[in-house]
Amino acid sequence: ENTVTGLRRAYAMGARGVEIDVIFDEHRDGLFVISEEALRSGATPELELGTMLAAVPVGGQLWIDFWNLKELSGGAASSAIERLA
Repeated sequence: ENTVTGLRRAYAMGARGVEIDVIFDEHRDGLFVISEEALRSGATPELELGTMLAAVPVGGQLWIDFWNLKELSGGAASSAIERLA
């Protein structure tokens, strides 16, 4: 689902980890969680990665699938990676 509600539900049901899809939005200079469907339709993501990270419980694992990192310019890719530090 790539939503905070979906993430919380997965952990409540016993998941040890969750995979999310993330893009870097160059215009807003930020990392955002997005669903595959929204990505294909061109929708603008609204959920910031930091909000999703804050919802991961202690000991929970999170796999991040970056959708557009390869397509970014060198400077934008560096900015995206720096935000993860």
